[in-house]
Amino acid sequence: MKIAFVSYDVFEDRTIGLYPPIHLCALGTSLGLAGYEVRVFDYAGPFAGLEDYFKEIRDYAPDIMGMTSYTPFLSTLHKHSNILRRHLPDAAMVVGGPHPSVWPEWTLKNMPQFDYAMQGEADRSIVDFADMISGKKPEQNVPGLVYRKGKDVIVNERETIKDLNELPQIDRSFLDRYYKEGMYWHMAARGATDMMISSRGCPYDCSFCFKVEKKYRFRNVDHLMPEFEALRRRGIKSIHVQDYAFTANKKRCIEVADALVKGKYKFEFKVRSRVNSVNEEILLQ
Repeated sequence: MKIAFVSYDVFEDRTIGLYPPIHLCALGTSLGLAGYEVRVFDYAGPFAGLEDYFKEIRDYAPDIMGMTSYTPFLSTLHKHSNILRRHLPDAAMVVGGPHPSVWPEWTLKNMPQFDYAMQGEADRSIVDFADMISGKKPEQNVPGLVYRKGKDVIVNERETIKDLNELPQIDRSFLDRYYKEGMYWHMAARGATDMMISSRGCPYDCSFCFKVEKKYRFRNVDHLMPEFEALRRRGIKSIHVQDYAFTANKKRCIEVADALVKGKYKFEFKVRSRVNSVNEEILLQ
């Protein structure tokens, strides 16, 4: 069985940079370890080649096709997914990401081109989903699955991965062709740019922020360093850490900084955090 994960330019060529869709690589890694054939298709840049992109996916002829949904960019997702549905009428189409995690019933009721949705963290449940499509598991045994049953939309209880250090290292080779083309960059960075996620959730409860995942969990230093090394070998010069609050765990933050200095990593480093979790000791690391 062949599985395709499809990324699209949500900004439609109106952006100041492009990050690699490592979330799709993470899902592909889990599926690959389970013995499934996976490809990640990433389209970004001028839309002149969009039809060729759709044709490339169609020629791969996947049995499962997955996409990610972000609420501000639903119109772009809707447009592209409908075109892909016309190209691949028999593929099982599944959508995941923030929007179906918050509005699972709405997603299937308003986007009939998708057969299924996945909510929450799918690092492991994506394998259960593929097993279901293969006929090895029933729908009710797939955590986070959203599916139609007659006129009803059924939402299974989602899975929360308690220990992120149990997850495999993300295999970025799914995107090798795009790295070689120099597709990933950011205007606010020097040199080749990539991104990482070192924690999930956030321990704070800011009134302006909506968090899909509230439980704060983080990867330890031993789990992070192989990823830093893999990025160095790729020639990455700038890393943007897309955590909600990278400095929330002060002890771990300092341990990561010390390990980067000891390993003579010279990345330009950009993180996101909360102002009251930053102090002079952290900034001087």
